Amino acid sequence: MNIYALFSLIATVAYVPLLITTIGSRPWQNRHKLFTLFLGAAILWSLGDFFWRSDLLRQHSFLVAQCTLAMFMVMAVQFLCFSSSFFPQGKRRWLPLAYGSLAVVIGLIALGYLPEGIRESGHKLYPVYGKWIFVIAIPLLILAVRNVYVFRNMLKSIRSPVLYNQIATVMTSLIVLTILALASLIPWGREFPISHFGSIIVSAILSYAIIRHELVDIRLVLRRGLGILTLGIAAAGIYVFFLFLLNLFLDFDMGSTTIIVGAVVAALAGAIVYLLRGLSQDTIDRVFFLRTYDYRQRLSNFVSRIHDVFSLREMGGELLPLVVKAINCRRAGLLFPESGSEDFITRFAEPQEERNPLSSLRLKQDNPIIKYLNQNQRPLASQRIDVMPEFRGLWKKEKEAIKEAEIELFLPIISRGKLVSILALGKKRSGNYSLEDLNLMDDITGRVAVSIEKEYLHEQEMERKEELSLISHLATIITSSLDIREIYKNFIQELRKVIDVDWTAITLVEEGKLHILAVSPEDNSAWQPGDRIPLRGTATEWIITHREPLVEPDLSQESVFSTSQHHLKQGLLSLAAVPLLVNDQAIGSLMVASRKTNAYSRSQINLLSQLASRIAMPIENSQLYAQAEQRARIDELTGLFNRRHFDESI
Repeated sequence: MNIYALFSLIATVAYVPLLITTIGSRPWQNRHKLFTLFLGAAILWSLGDFFWRSDLLRQHSFLVAQCTLAMFMVMAVQFLCFSSSFFPQGKRRWLPLAYGSLAVVIGLIALGYLPEGIRESGHKLYPVYGKWIFVIAIPLLILAVRNVYVFRNMLKSIRSPVLYNQIATVMTSLIVLTILALASLIPWGREFPISHFGSIIVSAILSYAIIRHELVDIRLVLRRGLGILTLGIAAAGIYVFFLFLLNLFLDFDMGSTTIIVGAVVAALAGAIVYLLRGLSQDTIDRVFFLRTYDYRQRLSNFVSRIHDVFSLREMGGELLPLVVKAINCRRAGLLFPESGSEDFITRFAEPQEERNPLSSLRLKQDNPIIKYLNQNQRPLASQRIDVMPEFRGLWKKEKEAIKEAEIELFLPIISRGKLVSILALGKKRSGNYSLEDLNLMDDITGRVAVSIEKEYLHEQEMERKEELSLISHLATIITSSLDIREIYKNFIQELRKVIDVDWTAITLVEEGKLHILAVSPEDNSAWQPGDRIPLRGTATEWIITHREPLVEPDLSQESVFSTSQHHLKQGLLSLAAVPLLVNDQAIGSLMVASRKTNAYSRSQINLLSQLASRIAMPIENSQLYAQAEQRARIDELTGLFNRRHFDESI
C-alpha cells in the first residue's frame, strides 16, 4: 500500500464530524444545503483517492480514477456555488457556467476521455489527464477569479464585522482551494495528497466560522497559524542545530545512541520553544496591531482592575479613550438610562469636544434599537438598521442623529440579564471593523458590566439624595417670607446650581388672566412682576388644562403659544414649565427658559415638578395673606383707602 493513501483516509474520516456539525446547525438555510453537498462530495473524493492510492482496488484503478475525478469536479463546483451564495442581491452567480462545465466533464468521464489513461511508476499510479484537463481547469479558474473579484469589492463597503469576516473567510478559502487544486495537476502534486490537507483545513474553518458560531476571525486564524508555524520552524531549526553540533564535535553515528541523544535534543528543543511561545506570539501580535497593540494591552489591564474604580465618571473617562485608541475608531460614547424617562442618553463621549455629535445622542425608551439590544443582547451594526424591518419604526430625527454621529456599532452592556448601558462606536479611521475588534469589545463590555451597573446605581442613589436635599432647601427659601418677591432672587440663585436658567417666572391664574407673580431677571424681560396678561394662548393655559409638565426644546423651530415670540426676542430658545398644584387644582406655573436648545432633560423636569409640588401651597398662602392684608386697608364699599392705611403711612 502507498503510505500516502493513509492521509486521504484521515481526511475522509475528518470530514464526517464537519458534515454532522453542519447538518445539526439551525436554522437550516439554503446555504447549509450547498455546504452539505460540498462536504459530501469532498468525503467521496477523499475516499476515492484512498482507494486510488492503495492496492485494494488495483484491478479497477481506471474506474476508481474516473470516479475520484468526477467527485473532485462535483466538490469544486459545489464550493463555488456555496461561496457565491454570499453575493449581494442582484449579483449574478454564473451558475449555468458552473453546472454546465460539470455536465461536460461528467460526459467526458463517461465516454472514457477523462482521464486518458493510467501510468504506473513502481508502486505508485499517476493519472494521465491529457489535453482534456483544460476543460476542467479553465471554467473553474474563471469562476474562482470572478468570485474573488466580487468578494474583494464587497469587502470595501461592508460595515458589519460578522459579514465582513464571513466574506473574508470564504474568499481566503477559495484562494487556498484554487491554488491547491492547480497544484494537484502537476506531477509533484499528484504524488502527494496536499489538496486533501488544504481542503480539510478550509472546511474546518468554514464550518466553525460561518455555519456554527460566526465568531472566528480569519485574521485571527492566520495570525495564530503563523505563530504555530513560526514555533514549528524554530523547533526544527533548534533540533537540527543541536544535532549538527553533536555530530561535528562528538562524531555520533546514526545508531541507537544517536537516536537516544536525538530524543533528548528534541525534548530540549521543545522546552526552549515552549518558553519562547509567549514572546513569539506577542511579537506577531505587535506586528499585526502596530500602534494599537499597546492600547489593547492597557485596555485589558484597566478592565482587570476596574473593580478598584469607585466612580462612574472615572470609569467612563478612562475606558472610552482606551477603547477609541485600541480599535482606532474616530469616536465612542457610553449611553445610560435617564432618570425618570428611561431614555438612553450619552453620559460620556470621546473625544471630549462640543463638536462631537455623539455627545448629544438620545435614544427613547421605545426605540427599536433599545428593544433589539435588550432582547438579543448582541452587537448591532448600523448597516443592519438600514435593511432590517424591525427598525422601520425608528424616528427620523433619531436616524439623522445616528447618521450625523457616524455610528457603526451599538454594543449592549448586559448585567444580570438587563441592559444597563450602551457602547456606541463611530467609524474606524481606516478600514472596517473586524470580527476580532468585535470580539475584543464583546469581552470588554462583558467584564465591565457588573462594575458599571454598581457605580451607576450608586450614582443614581446619590443624585436622588442630593435632589431631595436641594428641593427641601429651595422650599425652605420660598417659605421663609410671605412676600415671594423678596426671596425670589435667592431662590433662583440656588436653582441655577443644578438647572440651566437664563429666565424664570412664577405665574398665577386670577380671574381668567395670567398674573406674573415673580420674574428673574427683570431687566429686558417682556413682563414685570405684577403684570396681568391674557391667559388664552399661553403655555400656562395648556398646563392648567392638562395638569402636566410642558417642554419646548427649540422655540426657533416650533412655537405654538402666543408668548413664544416674546421669548425669542429675549434670545431664549428652550422652555420648560410645570404646574403649581394645590389640592389637585392647578393655580399657576413655574417656568424656566434657556438660551440653549434642548436644555432640559427628563430628570430636570422631574426635579422641577417635585419642587413645584413643594412650593405651590406656600405661594397660595402668600397670595391669600396679600389679599387679606389688602382688604384690611381698603374700604369694601367705596374701594378707597381706609383710616388704618393712613395711620400706617403716617
